[in-house]
Amino acid sequence: MPPLYVEVQYQYPKENLVKKRLALSFTLHLLLSAAAATAQVSSPEYSADMIMHSQHGDTNGKFFFSPAKTRMDMQTQGGSVSTITDVPAKKVYLVMHERHMYMEHNVNQAGPVSRGPKPPEVRQFDPANPCASREGTTCKKVGSETINGRSCDKWEFTKDGKLEETEWIDRKLHTPVKAVRADGSGFELQNLKEGPQPVSVFAIPSGYQKFDMGNMMRGMGKDQ
Repeated sequence: MPPLYVEVQYQYPKENLVKKRLALSFTLHLLLSAAAATAQVSSPEYSADMIMHSQHGDTNGKFFFSPAKTRMDMQTQGGSVSTITDVPAKKVYLVMHERHMYMEHNVNQAGPVSRGPKPPEVRQFDPANPCASREGTTCKKVGSETINGRSCDKWEFTKDGKLEETEWIDRKLHTPVKAVRADGSGFELQNLKEGPQPVSVFAIPSGYQKFDMGNMMRGMGKDQ
């Protein structure tokens, strides 16, 4: 069975949360190893420091990976935020640490936060052609390099005849450790450490309350 291509996109538009704005936008591609006949993903677990590059500067964070769950920590305008993705459950949790609150998004249900975190999309792909699942995109391997201590293959992705993105894909983990888009934005993983991740990393901290955007919107309507 060929490896699985997991595309995880997080897009959090600016929302008024307890009179504070929280903005988070991040796109990360994860290339996972092959699964067994049960279609369960099997890939080494790891953690890494993460740097996101944009025209507005760099943003530092932390990334944790397991086959079933991922976690991304970063600082935003609203404070320290963790984004926890539960792939089998198709849920994404936005954890706001200063407020001791979290938001839950179920991708199978419509709701006030349906414009927020997008569900992971799992596709099969040819490991020799990582752009096979990207419609209208072609790619070619242009070399091999060592990036942040990891042995990687360098791939260029082209769409409509224009270079769209360059990715350095880890040969062992099948995960991009660096990506640069045409506009100069992108990300990279540094200090990558393989090994089992604690279960607690992917859990909502004890005592945190669930933030219900629907109830808040309904309450605002009654006040009006």
